[in-house]
Amino acid sequence: MIKHYNSYRFAVLLVFAFLFSSVQGVLAQDDEIKVNTEVVNVSVSVFDRKGNAVVGLTREDFELLDNGKKTPIEFFSSVDAPVSYGIVYDLHPSTTEQTKSVLRSLDAFTKSLGKNEDFFLTVFNEYGSLNINFVPNEEQIRRHLSYGERNEPNSLYDAVFFAGEKLKSRNNQKRTLIIISDGKDHQSHHSLSELERLVESFSVQIYAVILDTRDKWNYDELSMENGRRLPIDESELDKAAIKALSASSGGSASSSPAKNTIDLYKIFDRISVDTRQRYSIGFYPSEGESHKLKINLRSRKKKGTKLHYRKDFKIAPKP
Repeated sequence: MIKHYNSYRFAVLLVFAFLFSSVQGVLAQDDEIKVNTEVVNVSVSVFDRKGNAVVGLTREDFELLDNGKKTPIEFFSSVDAPVSYGIVYDLHPSTTEQTKSVLRSLDAFTKSLGKNEDFFLTVFNEYGSLNINFVPNEEQIRRHLSYGERNEPNSLYDAVFFAGEKLKSRNNQKRTLIIISDGKDHQSHHSLSELERLVESFSVQIYAVILDTRDKWNYDELSMENGRRLPIDESELDKAAIKALSASSGGSASSSPAKNTIDLYKIFDRISVDTRQRYSIGFYPSEGESHKLKINLRSRKKKGTKLHYRKDFKIAPKP
């Protein structure tokens, strides 16, 4: 009797051990799937017919397609989340008065940033660059970039690439790159293709303030797919760069002329408001490296609205 009981008890323990091992295997497998699946986060701006931001939308108001396939929205946020800003200022060519206006407006803008928001500034000309976490005055920049050995980045594409890589490592989920330049590149080591791949590799919105050498300043966002073309006389390569980045990053803001410190500050402030009012949508992408994204509003919320977001992204293959 005792022998039979011990045999029965041993069999039960074997069964439990088998079940426990199976459950652990399933959990381990499931954990591995979750760990190896990267969530893609996309920022979306929604505007009405008058160009005002549409607020108060919910997850159920959006529909997302990844490579043409309807994909569940796993994460959604409409909160006013903090933003990390990367600012690239191309100092050549620039008049003293123009430089002072840009620096004053940037100083006022950065001082108005909210709690947990951060920024860095990359100022460059043909002699080199200054990479700092504060806004210097005109004399400090001139002194640093007028003497000594050349250092990099000292051209537009290289400076944008440098700032993009730095912004990519920031902790805030919302990240915005502001480029202040005449739009011309001066023999950068990095190509347009490298810039495109960088923009596609993480969630970032790009805006540009174009400084016209004829003292006619115009503002437009590099990332507005159907936005107004920049009224500047640039080379075909520079126009192609603007168009390519425009189709990649998905930023948005209205165009406006700028003639002084106050006008520039209003531009930077509008960029800030636009970034903060964006909706954050997260999803698990389908297989493959290249992805085409389409986001719609459901019919009851769609009338008269326009959405701005990144249309393309790439997922780096795992090593």
